[in-house]
Amino acid sequence: MNGLKCVLADIYLATKVEKIGEILKENIDLFAMEYFLLGVALPSSVTRTQVLIEDNFPKSWRNYYDSNSLVKADPIVRYCLNNHSSITWSELQEGSCSSIELNIFQEAKVNGLVSGFSVPIHGNRNQFGMLTMASSEIKTPDELFMPKIMAQAIVPAIQDAINRLVNPGLEEAPSLTPREIECLMWASEGKSGWDMSKIMNCSERTIIFHMNNAGKKLNANNRTQAIAKAIWLGYLEPSLDY
Repeated sequence: MNGLKCVLADIYLATKVEKIGEILKENIDLFAMEYFLLGVALPSSVTRTQVLIEDNFPKSWRNYYDSNSLVKADPIVRYCLNNHSSITWSELQEGSCSSIELNIFQEAKVNGLVSGFSVPIHGNRNQFGMLTMASSEIKTPDELFMPKIMAQAIVPAIQDAINRLVNPGLEEAPSLTPREIECLMWASEGKSGWDMSKIMNCSERTIIFHMNNAGKKLNANNRTQAIAKAIWLGYLEPSLDY
């Protein structure tokens, strides 16, 4: 486990995203694997996304994969988009893969990626990605069990490092007052200005004042966009009261 501790420490001290890739490449033997791919999509808005990829996959496979836009049909991407638990490739193939998806696995084997596993990555602003490790040899689920556990252990450190190192063009969050946030919260529940005035024990004019100020700070064109941006920037979160 000392090796894993060193990997974690190195990731936490990384000064650029490329360094994370170098750390994974230098320590891939620790996971009893040969190849890795770290891919993370960092949305800067609902329609704009920055994609980061660090890997040592065979160039023949990366060229084939990218030139055929296989990301759109990749069963690993599909799984990681909708799940949080790690999974082996053999488990995926034994599941509900289409013939096209199974063919992707076959093409990967031709290019030296015979077996492997993937760990989904999800962030609090819709960041999405995966850490995949692969081998040119056949490995049983038992043989992949500990490598999967170790990979899962370093994913939080990788997420923290990426959040620290990368500015994906996210807007700097404006400073909203507690009353502005409260108005946006009730607006997100479908409350009208009159409803909010009764709930918050103030005049409807005051509600309109706070909503207009919040909209200006968020650079929103209307109430709907103001609510969407407030959610995106983390101002509106589910209540923990029960």
